[in-house]
Formats: sequence, structure tokens, C-alpha cells
Amino acid sequence: AATRSLPKSDVKMNEFFRVMQGKDPLKGIRYSITVENGQVVEGRTDGDGHTDVAKDQMTQGTKLKLFPDDVSEG
Repeated sequence: AATRSLPKSDVKMNEFFRVMQGKDPLKGIRYSITVENGQVVEGRTDGDGHTDVAKDQMTQGTKLKLFPDDVSEG
């Protein structure tokens, strides 16, 4: 059987974590994301519980650390 190669793509993936408690998103939670190369992305979850985008690095090994005692209401 013949195989075909897909064309090369310059598409980059944008991934994020969504922090939930049950069915409810947790907003304003401080977090840090550490990727395999050692880069650290820090921030707070948005109103939908999303972390900031860690462009293309979520395909590598990642560690998410939450700081639930440091919540921002804004």
C-alpha cells in the first residue's frame, strides 16, 4: 500500500490548563507552569479558570503548581 506524507505546516499550538472545582471554574488562582526546558510561566487564572497560554510548550512535559491560598477577587 502506498503512503502519503502530509504537507509541512507552520501552525503552532496554543494550549492552556483549565482549573476547575467540580463543574465550576476557579478564577483568580495564582499558578506557575514549568516546562521541560525550565521556562516558568506565572499568572492567575481568568474568569473561566484558564491559565495564560504557554505557546507550543505544553506539548513538552509540564508541571502545574497552584497556590489556592493566594486568590485574587479581581
